[in-house]
Amino acid sequence: MKKTASIFKALSDETRLKIVYILLKGELCVCELVDIMQDSQPKISRHLSILKNAQIVIDRRDAQMIFYSINRENEYMLSFENCLNKILALEVEESLLVRLEKTLSHRRNGKCCPDGYYPNCC
Repeated sequence: MKKTASIFKALSDETRLKIVYILLKGELCVCELVDIMQDSQPKISRHLSILKNAQIVIDRRDAQMIFYSINRENEYMLSFENCLNKILALEVEESLLVRLEKTLSHRRNGKCCPDGYYPNCC
């Protein structure tokens, strides 16, 4: 019961719900999430830490970059994934979706960060 409560507690914040929705679309680095969410890096990192502690997301390091993705080995997240994706799609504002698509397009062109965000990135 404690694991379920910690997941719902972590998902009880609007910013974290948006981050989860974004990460349901695929792995992203912190700088990409900062750009999409249009929020500060410390704030996004704090929310990611909460999601990671609840085992909702996992991270991996590549040089100085940290990439986050949904923890699909968490049986709870596997159960919630379709439901969250459908519900959050109804509520996420259009501007966030535009920024997400721009970032994903940027990624398809071989870059992992918004132009100029990290001078030594990509």
